[in-house]
Amino acid sequence: MTNVVKEGTRHKTIKIEHVPPPWQPRLGRRESEPHSHEITYLYDALTHNYPNYRIIWDLHHYFSFQGERLDIQFDISFFMDLDIPITYDLSSYNAEKYGNKVPTLAINILSNSTYGKDLRETMNFVQAL
Repeated sequence: MTNVVKEGTRHKTIKIEHVPPPWQPRLGRRESEPHSHEITYLYDALTHNYPNYRIIWDLHHYFSFQGERLDIQFDISFFMDLDIPITYDLSSYNAEKYGNKVPTLAINILSNSTYGKDLRETMNFVQAL
């Protein structure tokens, strides 16, 4: 974010960067517009072609695995047999509340900021689940 501050008849440009503290939640998407377009396209295509299944996008998914709580954020997750009404809005997906179901299909579009974590950490957790 760049602010322009007037000093008399001259303009002085001051660069102000907002770095949120690590305890603040992530607000909005961090990825690029092409990344968002891809996710939106996939979500629209899946919800249009599979209206009776549950498609979730950009939510935290919580799973219990070997005594630990895993937090995985998929770009898109597709459930064929999830007993949550399609009209019910989720703020996150907690597998323990829904019979420990894992998505039938999970998609992460790789981006510059997350590809390393997605290919190492997330992939290992998903394989284990």
